[in-house]
Amino acid sequence: MKKTNKNITISDLAAMVKNGFEETAKKADIDRLDKRLDTLEQGHEDIKLRLDNVASF
Repeated sequence: MKKTNKNITISDLAAMVKNGFEETAKKADIDRLDKRLDTLEQGHEDIKLRLDNVASF
């Protein structure tokens, strides 16, 4: 791969850093959401198991 020299301004660099931080924040939000959904799913399973043990009328 051949490298080309491109002049990057401070504004260009700032925009790249900003975009990188935004992407990282999105990924962190998704990871937190996934963990919360896993917790909810486990709680739902626990409730179902308890209800299965309740005598029906």
